Amino acid sequence: MLNYSTIIGAVALLLLSTATQPSAAEEPPLVINRATNQINFQLSPPIESLLGGENQHRLSQEKTESLLTDNHLERITEHIKAYPEKRLIRWADGRQEWTTEGEKALLIFKDGRRKFVDITDSWLASDLHSDAFTLDSDPQLLNPTFVTHHSSDLLHQSNSPAHSFPHKIKLGHQAVANFTRLIQPARMKERLTKFTDFRTRYYRSSTGKESQAWLLNEIRTLVSKSKSNVTVSEFPHKWGQNTIIARFEPNGEEAATRSSGTFIVGAHQDSTNLLPFLPAPGADDDGSGTTSILEAFDILLHHNWTPKAGQGALEFMWFSAEEGGLLGSQEVARAYRQANRPVDGMVQFDMTAFVKKGTTPTVGLVTDFVDPSLTQYLRLLIDEYLAIGWTNTKCGYACSDHASWININVPSAFAIESSFEDSNQKIHSTGDTIHQPEFSFDHMAEFSKLVLGLVLELKGL
Repeated sequence: MLNYSTIIGAVALLLLSTATQPSAAEEPPLVINRATNQINFQLSPPIESLLGGENQHRLSQEKTESLLTDNHLERITEHIKAYPEKRLIRWADGRQEWTTEGEKALLIFKDGRRKFVDITDSWLASDLHSDAFTLDSDPQLLNPTFVTHHSSDLLHQSNSPAHSFPHKIKLGHQAVANFTRLIQPARMKERLTKFTDFRTRYYRSSTGKESQAWLLNEIRTLVSKSKSNVTVSEFPHKWGQNTIIARFEPNGEEAATRSSGTFIVGAHQDSTNLLPFLPAPGADDDGSGTTSILEAFDILLHHNWTPKAGQGALEFMWFSAEEGGLLGSQEVARAYRQANRPVDGMVQFDMTAFVKKGTTPTVGLVTDFVDPSLTQYLRLLIDEYLAIGWTNTKCGYACSDHASWININVPSAFAIESSFEDSNQKIHSTGDTIHQPEFSFDHMAEFSKLVLGLVLELKGL
């Protein structure tokens, strides 16, 4: 338990400046207000602007006691010193601020959720338009070159063709029953139990690398037992935890007749606590999404499935470093765009396990910063293939890896466990485990059904 008499002092905090010339700010103290039993970050003016303009940003004693032991302030300081690299972050309203890699952790510590995107590498590559990763319900306003999929009256033109998605179901649940009936919640539990045994999957940690190696081996083992035309690769990242990409390619002459681009199914493999050196089992965020799409992947391999002629390839991606500001997915998306690789769409599965007590199980479909045509298509698929319904919800910021793809004009959507108001409140903590009473493998299985329905409808049975 934290001894509050040891807190009074200083901790390094937030190096900020303009977007063109980083400079250091004074180091404000972290102190305890004994009258309110709250820890207050005493912020300098630039930091006040970054975090919302208030003079004090308070963390409750309950929250702090659950996180900090006597040596944690020292470890925070060590973490900040260990990662001094300047990073440019962008907030939902478009503000850009400089911080450091080490100090990004404090932003998550304050808010509990990541509310920024790390755009440094895109900025350095001069590969970022002025409105990237800002929020609006209309994707064309998010990205001036984005081509909508429901309007012939376009304000802007793009070099990329507009993609449309079906308005009706082609196969039906009976046609794909041989796939969906193979979903095994018990198998999903076994895999997720192993995945959450790693102390943390924080993308810069040794166990983050080890967990990625375990997942890669699991995927390659499944592929080795199948006749599907699948290649598995790692997209390398400098922090050491790589994104995993498994690609289903049409066979032989089918590949030569391909008229469609690749479709991507994604989840993020990393986890974090409010402080990066603390345990982070990440069962729901996003071990659940990782496992839900892995289950569908396994079943496709079991059937030796291959995309049909002319339907293009299918890729499963397990992204690294989502919690660091969409770092992994941004690098992959940027590489695909620079290589002119056609991508028809992308759906992200981030948190698929939690059903709040007293609520009806549902699929949350995010309606901001997504492609409306693809999101509507997901509604059709849910109605046909799932035993539960759907609920529209908003995440209010570029909240998962789909944002990296819609930012480069790829139609993207995001499916989550519920409305955001009813989602798991124990993420980014040691409490994000499979042992929560509201954690449901049956709910995760519904998302595996959604993946299978999506894939088979788009790429053929």
